[in-house]
Amino acid sequence: MLTEEQKQNIAKAINSFQAQVSEYTDAKEAADECRILLDKLKAQLSLVAEEERQMETAADVLYRVTKQTSQTKEIQNNILDVTNHIKIAQEKLNQLEPELLSSLRNLPLPIALDNFEKNNTEGFFYYFEGLQLGESAINAISAIIRQDQPLTFNEVAILADKVVVKNVASKEIAIQKLIAAIQTFRIRVDDLAKSYENIDALIERLVKSKTYPAILQLIAAKGALTVQEISTALQVEERIIYDGCYNLTRDNWSPNPIQKNSSSQYQLTLAGKILFDRLSAKYPQLKDTTTSQAKRMEHVG
Repeated sequence: MLTEEQKQNIAKAINSFQAQVSEYTDAKEAADECRILLDKLKAQLSLVAEEERQMETAADVLYRVTKQTSQTKEIQNNILDVTNHIKIAQEKLNQLEPELLSSLRNLPLPIALDNFEKNNTEGFFYYFEGLQLGESAINAISAIIRQDQPLTFNEVAILADKVVVKNVASKEIAIQKLIAAIQTFRIRVDDLAKSYENIDALIERLVKSKTYPAILQLIAAKGALTVQEISTALQVEERIIYDGCYNLTRDNWSPNPIQKNSSSQYQLTLAGKILFDRLSAKYPQLKDTTTSQAKRMEHVG
């Protein structure tokens, strides 16, 4: 079905994509490790600061001397250092994500249609020899399109070593389902690529308002919510919340970060999840606000 030259071009595209995946994976692991370390340092700071406050009080009351809080200062400096490393890693991710998505947009999938197996109602297509996508690529794709694994589209699961098609009676039906699934996958990737084109501009619009970021933060923390529930949690007049949610679903916010479901609740769209992730990374101070708002929601639903 494919010429040797076409196969070589596919191999070149896959290898180039996997090189991008490797760079993305390194940056993501660096950011994740730093965030884990940051949480540990913050917990340590809280403990040490309390101990040193007690010792300062004791030194003052007992000896009338001032005790230096050297360990607290050291941890604070470490926190600043790790925070800076997170910022650098996140900036790298912010650069790599749209680049990786752009490559994924046009990536030829190395599926060998003549290498097909069937077991009961499941069909299996394997990749061309030496061109498996691999776990790293699947993990990166899953992260970049914000979808849990296995990556499934219309009963077709894209795995590291093969593609599995559910509920098939023949190879012909399996190919039909495969084509429909890959078309769905490519539409999703295309929509996400368009989301990234406007993401930075949308963030700057968001942070000019107090209401919009608060709404997104709360929905991201708690899930789908009604206007009344958001109003209660944020302690903001219901009409203001209604206007805010309504505005975020209008055409002048494209792509829309939230949508209204059949239960009259507002939930994040896929573009909204990406927008919130980037907003949180760029303005980490918003995280504490999210936590306190979510706690106020514990009695709701």
